[in-house]
Amino acid sequence: MRNKLNIVQYLGLIITVFASIICISCVKDEDPKGNVNLKVGGNLSGFVNGKQINYEESQVIVYGLSNTVGIIGRERAHPDTTNQLRIVIPLEPKTGVFDHQDNGFDVNYEVITFNNESGYGFNRNKTSKIEITEYEKLGSIQDTTYYSVKGTFERAGMLNMGNDMLSITDGEFDFIYKIWF
Repeated sequence: MRNKLNIVQYLGLIITVFASIICISCVKDEDPKGNVNLKVGGNLSGFVNGKQINYEESQVIVYGLSNTVGIIGRERAHPDTTNQLRIVIPLEPKTGVFDHQDNGFDVNYEVITFNNESGYGFNRNKTSKIEITEYEKLGSIQDTTYYSVKGTFERAGMLNMGNDMLSITDGEFDFIYKIWF
């Protein structure tokens, strides 16, 4: 009986240690306050030529060489065509209203056909507006810092080689990214 009790106690100790290790590894995904899950990703939506699009497949990318970060949304328009919307902003936290002529800011829209990596854009007579309403540091874990960015955007232009028009209105984005130094 005494040996059985020691085995039960020993197994309980192993389970407790294992659970503690799992909990310690979970803390790595939280900010120093312990209340925000620091998961990279975000949301992107807007009205493209009058049609509301919520980009389900959005991706956040840090462009280290240009000191910018972007959120990219893709929508499959046809089996062989993907529309891609990209919002790019500087890594330097700032709020306010900007356009594509301001350094590091851009709203880009491309139509990509078949398996091409790039497509055709609507860059003739291009206008854009990005309003960053929130840009805040969420926390740091070792040498990695997490930021949250929220804002709105608009974009207009003509097809580079044609007369098709593009109008994006009431655009919204919010995302979390991480950067390490």
